[in-house]
Amino acid sequence: MEAKFDAPSTVAPGVAAQMASSGLRIRDVPREDAKTKLNDGTKVSKQSFNAHNLKWNKNNAASYLEQLKKANQNVICTSKGTKVGKVSIDFLLRQGLRIPLFQRRYCWTSVQWKQLYADATALADGRKSSHSLGRITCVESGEGLVVIDGQQRNTSCVLLLAAVRDVCLKLDLLDDADFVNRVLLGTSYEKELERYLVSKTEFQDGDEPLPGCCLTPTFCDRASFFSAILPPSKSVASTSSWSRPLEAKEYFVERLLKESREGKELKKLATAVLTRFQWLYFPLDVDGTVREDGTTNLNLIFERLALREAMFCRPPKVSMYATMAACDFIRNLLLGSFGDEKEAIKVYERYWLAVERKADEVGKRENVDPGQVMENVLTAFLTHERVADRKRDTLDTMIGGNLYALFRDWALRVQQEGISNLEMIEIVNKYAMEWLEGGNRVVVVQEQQREGEEHQYAETKKSKWSCPRCNFPNSGSSRMCTACSYFKTT
Repeated sequence: MEAKFDAPSTVAPGVAAQMASSGLRIRDVPREDAKTKLNDGTKVSKQSFNAHNLKWNKNNAASYLEQLKKANQNVICTSKGTKVGKVSIDFLLRQGLRIPLFQRRYCWTSVQWKQLYADATALADGRKSSHSLGRITCVESGEGLVVIDGQQRNTSCVLLLAAVRDVCLKLDLLDDADFVNRVLLGTSYEKELERYLVSKTEFQDGDEPLPGCCLTPTFCDRASFFSAILPPSKSVASTSSWSRPLEAKEYFVERLLKESREGKELKKLATAVLTRFQWLYFPLDVDGTVREDGTTNLNLIFERLALREAMFCRPPKVSMYATMAACDFIRNLLLGSFGDEKEAIKVYERYWLAVERKADEVGKRENVDPGQVMENVLTAFLTHERVADRKRDTLDTMIGGNLYALFRDWALRVQQEGISNLEMIEIVNKYAMEWLEGGNRVVVVQEQQREGEEHQYAETKKSKWSCPRCNFPNSGSSRMCTACSYFKTT
């Protein structure tokens, strides 16, 4: 028997609207499977797994979008009913978690950390008996559990455990610190780390997984995360400009020290996180076979689950989630058309990661969030490519907003021009790197000024907007600030 997600397709807004209007129930688990327990030592199956296991046409620029069109309109993904059930954080960490390439960075902030900490301390203090973290959608593989949905919450729990460990060490509670270290880094962590760190002087984005570590994040998080997860005595500096994992651990350490939690309280908190946070475990039925309905394609599942959550399942508080940005979905689109994970990683490192790193540099230099820099450069790119906006169905912009919708339009257009998927990402990379270096920013300004002169009368009839960065008054027909090159995305 299989458990299914009945949910709308991203390319079938009519179906989604019908489901919403008819009040169709969105179900994660068949009623007869809802009581399945997996905290009894059950081992997950190990199988050879490639996150990009479908062999689609690699030379087709829009192959990913074509797969979306073919996707099952009513079912996103399936799971064996006998495997679905409630599990603890401890169960997941013992399997090992791996965050795949197409996932976004770790992006929770103090808003979400505060909520998670409050939930964890309520469990530790006995004010709550258990707390649900929702559903973890994953794939059982020989390299642990590949996480499709649940990255931010699991990563935050691991960083909270690392903070508990650090405070235990500050208070000379060595046995309690060792207990947490064995969860985070494996039972033989001391010997493994000694071998791994013998010549390691710094962590870089894209580093190989830390031996024995319970979680391997996506590429851009690795330097900061590995630096955070190590005990202070074995700390290695991170060279990454993206430091959110380290910031999360520091937040939790400060809260623990401020509340003066000591001795048994710290051990109780770690135990509560491991055993009393509950997940609905939903391992996908992916065995390496190709299903043209998209129910085994992880990139498609990732996007379609995001739409489902946006429509039906978004948590009631912003403190419980962080919205995904347009660039997350654009990256997924660009990399989702490569049939082999190793090839996708090479393309990612050469073309996309280079842009993200440059955006980090620009953001740090100009005191702008790197994510905003990425959206600015992608908006500039689409303006340069003269992608016209148009009236859209609400569902078209529900995930990734108008920016992702415009990028999909561009991808479909260049497909018709015979541009391959690799050429498409090369075009984006070339423009983005030049824009971030400053050259294309000037060109775009000059182009818009010329267009402004040609359409001066029409522009004066449109309302102006003030740049949130420099307050310069801009024409309503332009999305880029003439003074400082800031791009508005809405």
